[in-house]
This record gives sequence, C-alpha cells and structure tokens, in this order.
Amino acid sequence: MYVDTRRIEGTKFEAPLLQFDYESSSQVAYSPYRGLCAFGPYDKHIRRFGKISMLVIAPDSKIESMQTLTDLLKEGWSIYPGFERIFGVRLSAEFASFKTKKDKTLVGLSRRYEHQIMNILREVRIENYDIALVGIPWSPRENISTPYYRSKAVLTASGLPSQMITWEVLNDPSRLRYSLMNIAIAIYTKVGGRPWALAPHPNIQIVDCFIGIGMALRSLSRIGYKLRYVGFANIFRENGCYVLTTGVPGVIEYKKYLEEIGEKISDAISEYERVVGKKPRSIIIHNYKRTSRKERKTIVEALSSQLGSDFEYAIVRVTDAPAVRIFDFDHRSMATEPGVCVPYSAKAAIVTTTGRRDDRSPLGTPVPIYISIEEQSPSRPFSILSIAQQVYYLSKIYWGGVSTVQREPVTTKYARLLASMMLGMWGDEWNRAISNQRLADKAWFI
Repeated sequence: MYVDTRRIEGTKFEAPLLQFDYESSSQVAYSPYRGLCAFGPYDKHIRRFGKISMLVIAPDSKIESMQTLTDLLKEGWSIYPGFERIFGVRLSAEFASFKTKKDKTLVGLSRRYEHQIMNILREVRIENYDIALVGIPWSPRENISTPYYRSKAVLTASGLPSQMITWEVLNDPSRLRYSLMNIAIAIYTKVGGRPWALAPHPNIQIVDCFIGIGMALRSLSRIGYKLRYVGFANIFRENGCYVLTTGVPGVIEYKKYLEEIGEKISDAISEYERVVGKKPRSIIIHNYKRTSRKERKTIVEALSSQLGSDFEYAIVRVTDAPAVRIFDFDHRSMATEPGVCVPYSAKAAIVTTTGRRDDRSPLGTPVPIYISIEEQSPSRPFSILSIAQQVYYLSKIYWGGVSTVQREPVTTKYARLLASMMLGMWGDEWNRAISNQRLADKAWFI
C-alpha cells in the first residue's frame, strides 16, 4: 500500500455570523433559530407585505388535521413561538378539500392530486393567495410520479408557490414540534421574505453578487420523448440574500440554449441593478457541474454586454469531493470542524462545510466540498482561499429551515433544487413557471 506523506498547509475559517436586521449590524447570531426568536427576520423593516394568505388543500378526510396544523402555525406550540410573533406578519387561511379514493398505485394517487388541485384552482381567484399549503402522503424524492411533484408542478405553473406537509409528520407530535419552525421559515421565504443574511466579516473578500447556474437535458414533452436543453440562473447579493431566478425554456439546439442563457444572465444583471440600485462590478458564478468552454464564453460576453470592461469575475465549479476526507487527530472522534480548507493549488481547494460541533456527538466524517476556479479575470484574479471562504459562508444561508448543517452553498443548493423541480414538470409547466413575474423574486423551489 502506498501512503502519500506530503505535508499540506490548511486554513480554518471562522464561523460566520448571521444578521437579522437590514439596518442594524448588532442584531446578529450564529443560530437562525435564536436569531429569529430574538430579533425577527432580516427584512422586517423593508418587506412589501404585512400578511400572508394561504390556500390550504387536502382530502376531505384530512382537512381537520390541516386546520389543526394551521392553528399551530399561527399560535405556536412547544419550541415554536408562532408565526406572527417571529415574523411580525399575520397568517390567514382558507380551506379547499377534495374527495379521494383508495388508489392502488402512487401514480394513480398523484394523478388524482393533480386533477383535483386543477379543479380547485379553477374555482378560486389565485391572486387572492400568496401560497398553497398542501397535505400529502410521504413518497421517495427520486420518484417524480408522486403527489409531491405533481402538486407542486400544477400550483407553480399557475403562479402560486406551495409548501407540502406529509401525513407522517403531521400525525407524529415528536416530529411536528421540530418541523413547525422549518415550515414557517419556508412559507415566509416562498412568499418573498428574507429571513436572515450573512453579517459583514472583516476578513472576507467582498464581491457584489453571486450567481448559481445550472443546465440539464430533460424530456419535457407530454407526448413522445424529445430531449431539451433547460437552464437557469439564481442571483444573490453579496450577503447571500436571494434576489431572483431567471430560466431558459426547453430548447432543442445547444446553440439556441447558449443564446438563451446569455440573454437570461444579461437580464439578471439588469434586474439586479433595478433591485439594488447599482450595477455589480465583481461577480462570482458557481456551477455544480463543469462549465463548458462555450458556456464560459457566453457568460463572459453576457456580463460584458451589461458591464463593459470594468468588472471582475470568476467562474467556479463547486461539487462534492467524495474520494477525500479530512481528519483531526487531536480530537477523540477524529472528525474535523466546519470551515477547514486545504488548497490543492492556486485554483483548486477543498473545504469542510459540516463536521464536529462543540462537544456534541459528531456527524461523522464530513465529505468536503471541492472548489475549482475554471476561469477568472486575468487582470484581477481572486485567491482560492477567498473563494473557498465564500463557499463556506454561503452554506449557512439556506432558508429551508433553521439548521446550519448544510453541505453546499446556497448558490448550488438552489440550482439542484430547481433541477429537481424541473424533473417533475412538463415543458409547458416549466415555461409558465419560469416566465411568471409573480414568482421571479421568490424562492418557490425550496
């Protein structure tokens, strides 16, 4: 057996503080749960809504359980303080139920959900609601012919974000008491809220914005089997706050896809300027896959069309490093802490985003994140350590719940979630969802 004994120097990044007020840098905490309970959400003084109207959908036999859930979300229970107490926003609900039969297959049940929800949407005014709360049975996420995916597809294509709750969680008090906070955060986020942001850190290289991109080949046709190129870009501010999503409808030719993704990135920069009030001058682009030479050329040309020559950029691959582990021989568990970075070269490194936490039971040996700079501004290059630190910090900004144990940065996390949602949508549903301006600045896919 060969053992490589070369010595490699690493770095330990400090854990990032999270900020819970847009105007006050003193309202900070390391924990989303503690920060929200103490200070409320980051955008409480600047958000554009004061109440949230939910359309609650469930079978007739389960509607009473959904009413109980809604009451708990409003009033609080156990470790969850209640929606208005945390977010300062009133939560209201209207209920819509449908009859069910004992479908013998998951496919049959998913079709029933799809058709019944379509019927409900025909009978209500969608613009009166901000989000749908839907009760469903549990199903494996890798199976797309399920009530989860089909319900989300129909609702999203109609311009309505949705939050799912499974009967297994709803009927288990020990699971529900810990799930209520996560459900509340997801609801707040999906209607356009911004629960927390990264607090400024003196030792991190500041950039104006981050863009997470993704591309996939999908069969989006209801009839026949035709592969289409589908792409999307999520744009974030320097503090990790989500700004918007722009997407490419399914196209057959790769050349057409490149044209579309270039236009969408250009549109995203314009929208960023509208929201933030200025153009970004330093941009980091994350992709969880390799970015082809043609894609990189298209991206840089799109940025140049909006920003001229006065900007700096880096296109970075962010993915798992499955064949690598980092151990801490000074700790009894040998598990390392989050934020440990080991550079491979001037353009590649690994960083742990999860790992040992204080004296609590370790989560096992973490799989590091592999980071590779594929292209960047030749005149003003970024250091690999600054890129790695940004990736680590962005792993703490996922708004799907209170846990900070998230392996990947929000840039690639959102891209993967979008790709997952895309799997459960037909072409017309995806095109309607991605072009709906009501959804553009909402993280409906988490």
